[in-house]
Amino acid sequence: SEMCMRNVFTCVKENLKLCMDMVKKVVKFYLLDKKRIGINRSKSTIGSKCNQHCDGFNSNNVCGNNGKTYRNMCKLEMDACKNPEDIIIYAHPGPCDCFLDGVIYVHGRPMTSNDSCHQVYCDLGKAKKTLIPNNCCDLSDAVTLQDGGTMETSCGLIICNKGSSTASKSPNLCCKDKEGKYYSDGEIWTEADGSIYSCETGTSIFNGKVT
Repeated sequence: SEMCMRNVFTCVKENLKLCMDMVKKVVKFYLLDKKRIGINRSKSTIGSKCNQHCDGFNSNNVCGNNGKTYRNMCKLEMDACKNPEDIIIYAHPGPCDCFLDGVIYVHGRPMTSNDSCHQVYCDLGKAKKTLIPNNCCDLSDAVTLQDGGTMETSCGLIICNKGSSTASKSPNLCCKDKEGKYYSDGEIWTEADGSIYSCETGTSIFNGKVT
């Protein structure tokens, strides 16, 4: 068999297996060996084979190649079994971190699978990294820099491309007020308490508030 290495992942290429690097460190694996990942692709058997109870397993977090943290290996295997089209496999022990760079960054709120604001990490210079939503932002969703210092809303931060070390401005970034209404770049609005806010994607505005 032929070994191929892409970023921090290694997979085996043999038969119909394919090891592929997706651009900008966003890696997905297409591993087609049913035996290796324990997936029976027959839909008629999914119901009976994918309902194993994992309550008796220790809570040793593991990370899947889909970026999802599972309570234990059993939970990962059951998810892989129920979703064979996603080809979910084990990535590394412990919770998933920020693109597997070895550091877990602090954000103002935990990320959920239903979160429309996909969190990525940015190198903003001066050895500061932060997690920010990629598509939208909320004035109440504060962002904590790695050094634990500055608190800024994601509206005012420069948006990075996923997995890229080069920061770039996002012309499509939106801001959301406390009532859930969205504003585009450059718009100014007044909250019920009289505070005036401006959505500016190219500059950092403390709490998004115009001073």
